[in-house]
Amino acid sequence: MNFGCEILIAESPQMKQLLEMLSQVSKTYASILISGPSGVGKEVLTKYVHQTSLRNRGPFVVLNCAAIHENLIESELFGYEKGAFSGASSSGKEGLIETADGGTLFFTSKLIIC
Repeated sequence: MNFGCEILIAESPQMKQLLEMLSQVSKTYASILISGPSGVGKEVLTKYVHQTSLRNRGPFVVLNCAAIHENLIESELFGYEKGAFSGASSSGKEGLIETADGGTLFFTSKLIIC
């Protein structure tokens, strides 16, 4: 399957079935959870869903949760106004949720919020 600049090749019936299901779901505004062990291609499938979705003209934003300290996750997701906390940018910062509006926000690693 060709989507955007990338080609996705599936040989097994299970993978072909998965791609068909993702293609159908991508035509809706449903949220999708793709989970699995490291290295199985979750990001590739997420890009496939984005490229075949109704939001494919919007941004594809990746958030590597493992690379962000737990104290900063809120400001990364929601942004902040200038002077919101010590060390904050003087102009504030747009959050990734707002950045991804109209597109896809992909979380790599696990995001656990208690």
